[in-house]
Amino acid sequence: MAGRLSFEAADAAVNWLHYFCYVDAERGIPDFSTAVHAAFDQGEYAHAGDPPDTDPVEKYTRPLLAQVATDYGSLCAPNNSLRARRP
Repeated sequence: MAGRLSFEAADAAVNWLHYFCYVDAERGIPDFSTAVHAAFDQGEYAHAGDPPDTDPVEKYTRPLLAQVATDYGSLCAPNNSLRARRP
């Protein structure tokens, strides 16, 4: 959302994370991760009925990610406990 990664780089990361969680049934996929993955999926293609110049990332992915941030606000906060820690 901050624009530090291109859509393609962020989409690839989310897809790999989803795959990593999906292949191990015991690990599972948290609802938060599923919601983020679904948001990125919507930006990967042109949707039926949209004009040809529609940017699916702007129309679908960004609003869905904003909704994820609202729904899972504590996980999206800059200082959350899931943030990578530096030694």
